[in-house]
Amino acid sequence: MLRQFQKGNVKVFAAILGAGGQGLNLNAASIVIFIDKSWSPAVNQQAQDRIYRLSQKKNVTIYELIARNTIEEKILRLLNKKRKIAGNLLLSDLE
Repeated sequence: MLRQFQKGNVKVFAAILGAGGQGLNLNAASIVIFIDKSWSPAVNQQAQDRIYRLSQKKNVTIYELIARNTIEEKILRLLNKKRKIAGNLLLSDLE
């Protein structure tokens, strides 16, 4: 199925975030929708980075689909707080 997607024969390809850890590269994708956030910002960033690299020749738009009152929404809030705290700590170390 992946080969067919990469050739343009399949218009929509669904995969879980963990598939990126198996070497999955979707360089034929022009739109990517994340629906399963990880607790780890590094895992989320790695998944996003894999979309942008490796022979990517066109613009890619990435969306995060997060429904209200779900665990994904709570994870997003937690990750945003974590980024803010890390940013504040790094800035305070520079002073």
